Amino acid sequence: MRYLKSSLAILAVFLASMMPALAQSPVLTIIGAPGHTAPVELDRAALEALPSGSFTTTTTWTKGPQEFKGVYLADLLAEYGVSEGNLKLTAVNDYSVTVPVSELHPNEALLAYSRNGETMSVRDKGPLWVVYPYDSDEALRNEVVYARSIWQVVKIEILN
Repeated sequence: MRYLKSSLAILAVFLASMMPALAQSPVLTIIGAPGHTAPVELDRAALEALPSGSFTTTTTWTKGPQEFKGVYLADLLAEYGVSEGNLKLTAVNDYSVTVPVSELHPNEALLAYSRNGETMSVRDKGPLWVVYPYDSDEALRNEVVYARSIWQVVKIEILN
């Protein structure tokens, strides 16, 4: 019993020491940003430091209205000087979608990092989920937009 208690104590200290590193590890990698020869890696704090947006909407994947907060893709692209081409958004499981930059409008596609005030785990469609304010415009409730609503996003490639 004493051995188990000391092992658990050591494990607790180890896990506590890892928390700052986990909090600072990249949640998003951007490849091909103009002026950047290497991939740009952003941790959650870097994403939260960018201009943020939020909205409440229903989705076909959740029950009831959900509040999402994050960075609008249009704002993220402006931050990195991207005004044309396509984005390839890739999820944890290597699933990807391609979105024309010309179809990313202000205050629409949100790269959400929280839902209902909580950080989203991979199990809960995080760390990042592209969502749209589906309830605000019927034009956002179609298969093309739903297909672009990729979750578990970890990488954005800027394609020309």
